[in-house]
Amino acid sequence: MNNATDKWINIHSFADLQSAYIIKGALEAEGIPALIPSDTMSTVYPTTLSWSAIDLYVPERFQQQAEEILRRQLQ
Repeated sequence: MNNATDKWINIHSFADLQSAYIIKGALEAEGIPALIPSDTMSTVYPTTLSWSAIDLYVPERFQQQAEEILRRQLQ
């Protein structure tokens, strides 16, 4: 399922790491690989406020399916 040549795209940016992980879990439950590359910095410097947006990425071939799940989750 994970192809090394996949192009990963940002489908949404979150204000906090917890919200990003909730959606990441929803995507993975549907079989969609998801990645939050900035979570390492958040664990090194944990705060209640993010210094920047937390981006959530999926392989481009899952974009439409991921965006539909995202819309349902954010309603």
